[in-house]
Amino acid sequence: MAFGFGIGDVVAAINALVTTCDKIAKVPKEMREAAKDSQSLLVIIRRIGEETTDKSSIVHKEQRM
Repeated sequence: MAFGFGIGDVVAAINALVTTCDKIAKVPKEMREAAKDSQSLLVIIRRIGEETTDKSSIVHKEQRM
């Protein structure tokens, strides 16, 4: 009785499963890296906000001239 798949199909399925597991295992690391990048971006945006609201900042130099 044939089921319509052979040993090559089983090997391909196992390879696909291993590849998927490897990718899933990398997700936490990538999420931590994305969180660190987001934190860095937030620090930059906050600093820009501080500079633009500080009237003595160099950002407002032309307005004082």
